Amino acid sequence: MFVDAVAVLPFLTGARERVKLPEGNLGPRALTIIGRKVYVANYFSDTLNIIDLDAPQSRIESISLGPKREMDVVRKGEFYFHDATICFQGWQSCSSCHPGNARADGFDWDLLNDGFGNPKNTKSLLLAHKTPPVMSLGVRGTAETAVRAGIKFILFTNQPEGVPSAIDEYLKSLKPGTSPYLVHGKLSDAAKRGKKLFSQAGCADCHVPGLYTDLHPHDVGTRAAYDRPTDKFYTPTLIEVWRTAPYLHTGSAATMRDVVTTCNPHDEHGETSKLSQQDIDDLCEYVLSL
Repeated sequence: MFVDAVAVLPFLTGARERVKLPEGNLGPRALTIIGRKVYVANYFSDTLNIIDLDAPQSRIESISLGPKREMDVVRKGEFYFHDATICFQGWQSCSSCHPGNARADGFDWDLLNDGFGNPKNTKSLLLAHKTPPVMSLGVRGTAETAVRAGIKFILFTNQPEGVPSAIDEYLKSLKPGTSPYLVHGKLSDAAKRGKKLFSQAGCADCHVPGLYTDLHPHDVGTRAAYDRPTDKFYTPTLIEVWRTAPYLHTGSAATMRDVVTTCNPHDEHGETSKLSQQDIDDLCEYVLSL
């Protein structure tokens, strides 16, 4: 039964008012209030809006902060990636789950891509176009397919081809950040020791140096309660893994140490059970330096 919230909760009337920015003012990223004026800085249009709180729906002033530049395809892709207006009812964007330049939000989501009732941890989209298939179960053969499926089945709209094509170019343009575990841009002594252990423990068999994935599915003993008995999970890249905790497809490993210890009791995820505590520290230091 439909309930009229205004009738039931009359005290909410007027508690919030949405003010639409003038056309061409794109990507509000910062806001401050001085007196009775609101100042809004727009990232994609490089403009500043001034809104009078005493008459918020009247003419909103728009100030250009520099010469207007046409967005190239990568910039357009970044814009669409953050644009909630391409979502049904405008309540989320791709960046809602992939914040920080298309990385990960650290949460599990139960999407219908691979059935209902088996939530998966959000994956970073860095290198997604170089590491097919995508998603933990590889349900999308390519990142291009996943981008279009995401618009249709997660944002619930159909967009002209220019939108997903631009998003593809944006995602392809992303570069790995420098790990904070590096020392002056180089491996620490601990990470150097860990690099040797990475091969000795068999980690490099699946996380092949380069992209640090073999692009194949494996059963490494990480199935969760709601996964199918036949499920195997594609090896994720370890590049920039320092910023994508929690780990494993269910996010069940809070730290990299958990990945190679408590979540690896039978050495199915690298032979780590016989490593000393110092060895574990060194191995984690190396992986987190990638």
